[in-house]
Amino acid sequence: MTTLQPLPSGADAARPPIIHQPERASLKRRIISAVLTVLAWSGYAYLVLPVLTTLAWALGLRHAALELQVPLPGTEGSPGALLPLLAGTFSLMLLAWGEYNRRRFSGLDRRQPVAPVRRPVVARALGATPALADAVREAMDRGQVITLHMDEDGLPKGFTPDAPGSSALGRAAAARAAQQAAA
Repeated sequence: MTTLQPLPSGADAARPPIIHQPERASLKRRIISAVLTVLAWSGYAYLVLPVLTTLAWALGLRHAALELQVPLPGTEGSPGALLPLLAGTFSLMLLAWGEYNRRRFSGLDRRQPVAPVRRPVVARALGATPALADAVREAMDRGQVITLHMDEDGLPKGFTPDAPGSSALGRAAAARAAQQAAA
C-alpha cells in the first residue's frame, strides 16, 4: 500500500527532536518542568489516596498510616475547606500553565506542508479505479451530493448523485453552486 505521508529528509531526518535529548534544554526549563511534575503528581496523589484509604477500610484495615483530612489552621477542625482551596489552587495552576504555553507557542507553526497527493494514488489506496475517482471528483466539483456504492469487500464500485435539496448537505451544495453560477 502506498503511504500518503512524506518522509523526513535532509537535516530534519538527521536531527532528532529535543524530547530525545533533554540535555539540550536549559537548566531553567528543566527545573520548571521538574517542579510542575512534582506538583501535578502531588495533586494526583491527593485525589487518589482517599479512594485507596476507603478500599483499605472496606477490607478491614482501619488504622491508616496517613491522615488524609488535615484541619486547616483557624477552621476549628473543619477539613471541608481544604478541598475547595486545593481545587482553586490547581485550577489557577492549570490556567497559568495554559497561558504560559499560549504565550510561548503563539505565532509558531512548525508544521511542514504536505506534498499534494495525486488522484491515482488516492484511488489505488482506497481500492477504486482511476475513472471512478475522476467521476466522483467531477461530481463533487459541481457541488453535487453523492451516495457512494460499495461492493461486498468494502471497495467503491460506483455512485449516484442525490437529488438537489434532499438533505442539508444537498441544500448547502445547491446554494453554493447557485452562488458560483451567479458570480
